[in-house]
Amino acid sequence: MARYFLFGLVVCVMLMGKVKASSLPEFVVESGINSVVLMPNERLHIVLSDEFALSNTVPWLSQKSQHVYLATAPSEPGFYHVALGDRANRKTLLQLVVKTPVDTAKISALKGYRFNTYPQAYKSLAQYAQPKGLIEVKKGDENIYLSDLVQVKNMLSKQKSDFPKYFLATTEGLKMLNRLKDFLISKGIKFKRFSFISGYRTPYYNRMIGNGKHSRHQYGDAFDLYIDENGDQRMDDLNGDGVQNKKDVDYLYTLFVAFLDHDNRQGGVGKYYPNARHGGFVHIDNRGFNARW
Repeated sequence: MARYFLFGLVVCVMLMGKVKASSLPEFVVESGINSVVLMPNERLHIVLSDEFALSNTVPWLSQKSQHVYLATAPSEPGFYHVALGDRANRKTLLQLVVKTPVDTAKISALKGYRFNTYPQAYKSLAQYAQPKGLIEVKKGDENIYLSDLVQVKNMLSKQKSDFPKYFLATTEGLKMLNRLKDFLISKGIKFKRFSFISGYRTPYYNRMIGNGKHSRHQYGDAFDLYIDENGDQRMDDLNGDGVQNKKDVDYLYTLFVAFLDHDNRQGGVGKYYPNARHGGFVHIDNRGFNARW
């Protein structure tokens, strides 16, 4: 009986080890620029399909199986990348964006950059938890691409300050925009990139402009967007009626809502018509529950 008990105990320990080993989050690399946002020394599994191969080796990435690599974020905050060979001859990049640890519940400024303390989590929801870190941007970093669609400068809060600046972006928020673009193209919208009204906002700037205390812009997965392929700083004629007006905002809003349903994703979508301060745009975020306005 003791032998069977011992055998069962060993099996249980082995199974627990496997569960623990596989409990790390996974990121599946896609063609293009892939950014993964992590805290220092945080780990996750990177999954590469047969179409990708590492072009060089880096100390923060180790192979665990044919398609799975273990990424361990360096202890020093910053931007780290490795080029990937792509059999379709497309440029593909894996980039780790390592945050600077910050106690955003207590500290209101860092190296002269004011962000104010973060509010307590909205309704105790995990996605509204006070961030444990922010992404530091040195002069010149603002031109770094976080994805094929997003540069650092698109995300920076609009408050005036010297460098370094700080912001937030999320891995899933960036991936959401990639999928949103693919969906819009499938619906007949022809464009190369989104135009940004707003990405990240510090709680300080968010309060300055009179926005809500728990705005998703403070968490790095909210985007105010419009489509402007002709470069006139206005929403394009998306509905094809020959004029650029608020009906194009309505049309894009409808597509954004349809995208969340198509992608089995819950988030916020809001529409804003042109006024004296800005042109028309549509907001989308990855808050984890549905909100419409």
